[in-house]
Amino acid sequence: MKQMSLVILSYMLFSSYSYADTVENISTLIEQIKASLPTTRAPQADLLRAEQRLQQVLGLIQGNPNPNPIPPRPDYKQLSCVARDNDNSNPWVIAIKSLDTLSTTKIAGTLFKAKENCERSIQQAKRIQPSHLFCVSKDNDDAAPWILMAYQENRESLRINKFKTIEECYGFLSKTRVMGNVALFCAARDNDSTAPYLQFSYNAATHELHKGTETFQRLEDCY
Repeated sequence: MKQMSLVILSYMLFSSYSYADTVENISTLIEQIKASLPTTRAPQADLLRAEQRLQQVLGLIQGNPNPNPIPPRPDYKQLSCVARDNDNSNPWVIAIKSLDTLSTTKIAGTLFKAKENCERSIQQAKRIQPSHLFCVSKDNDDAAPWILMAYQENRESLRINKFKTIEECYGFLSKTRVMGNVALFCAARDNDSTAPYLQFSYNAATHELHKGTETFQRLEDCY
């Protein structure tokens, strides 16, 4: 009986230590998160996922292991066409407009002579959080040749491939496959709209462009 009591006492002491140790570890992690947040460079999409997971952790700690799912926050920042000279007349540029503050940030290298041309580029654009992909003129003059621009706030825009017509750029963009934060597409290896073709990937989380090594003579085979 005495031996059984010692076993039970040892188990209680061990359990108590494990519980306290776990609480201390959680507290340490919380402090590390608080210290890292002011200087983090993580993309907004990653931060939103982290927020959702922390909400789930909070539910576990409060004894609610299956909290109601948190709806995604609305994306208040959208592409918009604004007059370059703020006079509601030609020419126009693509801008990021914040719907909650109505502030606009004009994107360099996106000039269009007519508003309808600018608006069509936005209509054909693709959103890959936290980036935008859209077609613009290479020389910022609303004329051929054309390029695909990968824009991300507070980062230098990437200029992807070159096209003879804007319709070709739109067709290219329509074939782009999006998987999470990654866009996959095929384009001319020599940046001349002709074979051979390579497979490319754009990672919005890192704002980097990568290319494959295998070449294809037909665009269909590349895709």
